[in-house]
Amino acid sequence: FDSSSFFGETTTMGKEITFDTLGIFAWPAIAVLGVLQVWFAFFTPVSVGQWLMSNVIQISFAAQDTLLYIGFGHVVEDGKLHALTLVPLSAAVVVVLYGAKHVVAKLVERRLPNGDDALKFGECFVRATYYMLGFFCCWYIVSTEDYWPDTANCWRGVYTTQTRSQNEEAYYLLELSFYVGGIFVHVFIDKPLKDFYVMLLHHVVTVCLILFSYLMGHHRIGVLVLMCHDVSDVFLDYAKCLHYLDYDILSTVTFINLLVSWAYYRLYLFPFVVIKSVLFESEEVIKSEGGDGLAYYVMFNGFLCTLEVLHIYWYYLMVMIAVRKLTDGELEDTRDEAALRKQTEQRKTK
Repeated sequence: FDSSSFFGETTTMGKEITFDTLGIFAWPAIAVLGVLQVWFAFFTPVSVGQWLMSNVIQISFAAQDTLLYIGFGHVVEDGKLHALTLVPLSAAVVVVLYGAKHVVAKLVERRLPNGDDALKFGECFVRATYYMLGFFCCWYIVSTEDYWPDTANCWRGVYTTQTRSQNEEAYYLLELSFYVGGIFVHVFIDKPLKDFYVMLLHHVVTVCLILFSYLMGHHRIGVLVLMCHDVSDVFLDYAKCLHYLDYDILSTVTFINLLVSWAYYRLYLFPFVVIKSVLFESEEVIKSEGGDGLAYYVMFNGFLCTLEVLHIYWYYLMVMIAVRKLTDGELEDTRDEAALRKQTEQRKTK
């Protein structure tokens, strides 16, 4: 395996960490990183998610109690999480995403070959860390419930006997808060990229899906939708972080695992298991129990299919990044027009 044929020379300052510069540590580094990433994506430990979920629940109750105390002078001790918790959690997401990004950027600014990439690194690192923790929580929930891989259980008693567990409630509110806060950050804080409106559409559709499934009691299928999304986002953003650090060989491994995980979770499990369940199993199970079928069937499936179209589009962009690396020996996000212009100018000066 020669990483230079995939993620070859970079044009940033500093010494790039390639297969050759790692020397005798090259193969061990590849093996360790590869094993850890495969372990995370396909053999996720339940115990980590269990510990994280207990903390998520505590944070959610703290946010809810704080809002109630400020607004009404007292707290509601009914042991339940309420939708109003979304307000302080969304505000916290905006503060954390913005603040943590700048803190991380300040810490790594001198380490990066190109100091101008510090904020990009901070943004990717914070986002990837959230997705990783979110996937651990999601996998814990899925592993302790009975609707994966038997997705028909998502619909049994959906309008009669199903209830949300405290884990599902807290996880749903956390994810909804993240995407609501993410819309604010995307529109008012983040640097606009070429796919600004595509990303905005993705955030809006995701919020609509999470909110709709929460209100309609479709939380089980909603958890599976989120499971298919968080895992590949971890690889996407950490691959960018490693690229900004000029850890070329490690970025290569992560990018390959991104393509694999994206193909498995978003191009296979999401359309052929999750969407298929919403399209067919929902109608079959609900009507077999005497119901009229899935409420808002067309709208629900329309949102899901819109997400899948976006997945295919982004997978195409990632393949184009790989092709650009193979043909030009340069790795940059094809959505970032400024970075691409910079590369073009650098090639002309050679």
